[in-house]
Amino acid sequence: DEIEAGNLRALVVTGGNPITACPEPGRMRAALRTLEVLAVVDVATSELTDIATHVLPATGQLERADLTLAELTAVRSGIQATAAVVAPGADRKPVWWILASLARSMNCDLLGGIDPEDLTDELFLHGLLARSPVPAASIFAAGPSGVAVPHEYGWVHDTLLPNGRWNIAPAVMLERLRDAAGPADGLVMVPRREMGWSNSVHYAGSGTELAARVNSAHANLSIPATTGGGETITVISRHGALTVPIGIDDRIVPGVVSITHGRAAHSPGSLTSGSSDVDPLTAMPRASGVPVTIGGSRRHGPTPSPTAVLKSPPAERPDR
Repeated sequence: DEIEAGNLRALVVTGGNPITACPEPGRMRAALRTLEVLAVVDVATSELTDIATHVLPATGQLERADLTLAELTAVRSGIQATAAVVAPGADRKPVWWILASLARSMNCDLLGGIDPEDLTDELFLHGLLARSPVPAASIFAAGPSGVAVPHEYGWVHDTLLPNGRWNIAPAVMLERLRDAAGPADGLVMVPRREMGWSNSVHYAGSGTELAARVNSAHANLSIPATTGGGETITVISRHGALTVPIGIDDRIVPGVVSITHGRAAHSPGSLTSGSSDVDPLTAMPRASGVPVTIGGSRRHGPTPSPTAVLKSPPAERPDR
């Protein structure tokens, strides 16, 4: 909306892809092409880098020093530092250097007066660790083995909770839950993640998995099993339509059409809206549980016309 209104003329995207992440991908593509500046910071080429006015290549995970990012899911309490494994290629730069240099060219300072040319990855990370209870020198000296940190029990209760109590049911949320609509009748679309992909970047495997899956309760479409292929259907919502390769997968709950997120050619964003069904508190669009119908199927053919509607399974299907 802001791009189309002319209020946003320059956009810097770091490691993301609005085309596959947002509703109405066709509208997003058209809006991005009108920007005076579309600067994309990334480690891989994509449709987004193809239409960018500026591509800013960033160092990959093996080309930079780093700190542990998995502390929320780690099985032990500690912190780990790693050095770069290989030298950066193709003049790639760390993201902190890219952003600090952009800011410096606009007379802004992100590094406390330090010239980004005078820093290395490790010196920059030392700055991030300035307030850490574990000295940065100790962390980097320990290297990949890491530094163990004693468990701190009760710190959330003591430091973060007002009056020592959780407030997980504010009045505004309870009011909205009372007004929430029940499960949709018929079919709904839900997005899915796929092995070998990180959002819109395919990094491992064949990349040939089916883009859409339904339960065998919908076998009236003569859809092949997931090991097969070649069958396409058109999924239709009140916001748009999407033609996708589909297969049977009984791990999918009956009543659900599961579509892989992240593929530019088969984006479930085509079935969602950036202006309708948008959450009024968070401004997040409705991306899952979208009511849909399915048009006729066709093997290796052009876009099928929505003639035969795939019927929902009988009542008493599991909750979605």
